[in-house]
Amino acid sequence: MRYIAYIRRSSDRSDKQTLSIDAQIRELKRIAERDGINVVDYVVESQSAYKPGRPIFAEMIERIKRGEAEGIFVWHISRLSRNPVDGGMLVWLMDEGMVKEIRTPERTYRNNGDDKFFMAIEFGMSKKSSDDTSAFVKRDMGSKLGLGEWVGMVPVGYLNMTPKFAIAGKMFELEKQTLLESSGRQLKRIEIDPILGPLMRNFFDWYLTAPRTLRESAAYMNKLNIKSPRFKDPYGTSMVERILRNPFYAGQMLYKGELFKGIHDPIITVNEFEGIQNFLKGNAHPQHTKHEFTFSKLAKCGGCGYSIVGTRKRKPSGKQYEYYTCSRRGGEPCTQHPMTGGRVEEIVQERFRQVRIDEEVWRLCKQIAELYFSEQIRKEDQAKEHVERQMKIVDKKLEGILDMHLNELLTKDEFLEKKNTLMNEKARLEQARQTVRPGDKHWLLETQEFFDKAHYAYDLFLDPNTTTEKKKSLIRSIGWNLQILNENISWNFKKPFNIIAERNVQKQAVGTPEFGEDKKKNTSSDDEVPFWRTGRDSNPRSSP
Repeated sequence: MRYIAYIRRSSDRSDKQTLSIDAQIRELKRIAERDGINVVDYVVESQSAYKPGRPIFAEMIERIKRGEAEGIFVWHISRLSRNPVDGGMLVWLMDEGMVKEIRTPERTYRNNGDDKFFMAIEFGMSKKSSDDTSAFVKRDMGSKLGLGEWVGMVPVGYLNMTPKFAIAGKMFELEKQTLLESSGRQLKRIEIDPILGPLMRNFFDWYLTAPRTLRESAAYMNKLNIKSPRFKDPYGTSMVERILRNPFYAGQMLYKGELFKGIHDPIITVNEFEGIQNFLKGNAHPQHTKHEFTFSKLAKCGGCGYSIVGTRKRKPSGKQYEYYTCSRRGGEPCTQHPMTGGRVEEIVQERFRQVRIDEEVWRLCKQIAELYFSEQIRKEDQAKEHVERQMKIVDKKLEGILDMHLNELLTKDEFLEKKNTLMNEKARLEQARQTVRPGDKHWLLETQEFFDKAHYAYDLFLDPNTTTEKKKSLIRSIGWNLQILNENISWNFKKPFNIIAERNVQKQAVGTPEFGEDKKKNTSSDDEVPFWRTGRDSNPRSSP
């Protein structure tokens, strides 16, 4: 049987791979020679298998279809696929008899029900591992942004620093490193470039003196010899505009449309940054502004399932009204009547009230969360430190018995006995170290963010200064499965907002005083209705 050996790593960066390309080829050749495997070609690819579209993999599949080989030889089954499309392709090729075997150093998958079943499980596990890694990275990025740390390469004028406070990666220059270390202070993870930073300040000062065109700005940056630190090329007008619009220079971080407060030192002030934006607006060509509908495409029609879209109607009096109606893309007329924007706004406001918590409850919950998670973080850090201390003790003991053996103070049998005992202890500690995670603050940050949203979301939604996009984001953060049916809006509350909403219903049903509110406040006006109460009772009656 003829095989094609497929070797892959996720990227071109060898420092991120557990087993390099050369090592995979070397091991596969050794195994092929040992087991008499007829490998007709070794193909190499440096690309992630998380999504379909790998050119070398596709070429290998075509070669197999042409009959150049009947089997695939690979270091691990996950090297072939981490997505359901490529995995399904391989199973189909087996069904068709084009692939008779997929072989790894540990096992061989043949064209039978059991092997294809286990191969599908392996592909599914690889997909799950990739999804978990992606979710962890996103969560970690969110935690870093919440702490004021940037999650990628900093813009020109700044430098990324390693945990040991050396300039990171290819940006390292000895002159800049020496200048930073001569400052006589503790360095940060993001530092202002000691050479390009002052030049960027010069560029911003020049731009603020009068409105400038992007072409003039690019020419001035070239005059200051400000070039891309990565590619060493002069900046064009599009990159200059990105620099001028980047709030990073004012101490803020813009990530996916959301601003975060950075802990790095700013090069310009917030007022100066706003002045730059005003200059940019003045130089921009006037464009027609499209009206944004807050609830457009957020909800589905409960009658036919199509999206709800917004529209504006002008009455003969000249007054404009906003409506939300079914998009009717199915061609059939929809039975649902349009809803006015005011009515939709009123219902959505009521939904936000259902998950609102008052200030007393908010402060109490945040205090409890901080106490609980701080204690958990402290215990986890202590456990990790204890394991690390024990590991160092075992390492010292290993060094000690080795010295004693070399000095003939221990016989070989005594040395091996003590060494094996210590190695078992080290393995046990290593396993314990893997199970003990370092204190992680992201759970505390996410919990505090939840309570903040439950407290502020209602007021923020009512704030006339809140943008349409921010309102949409607030709605998506607490609700899902939005539907408009019979001139009403229904949705499901996301976890854990559903707990507050359910508690709200229970409080309304039994008529008990609200948590954190006294009876006098419960009988106040509509503007002071506490957060557990959704509205006026359907059967009002006087108290006994």
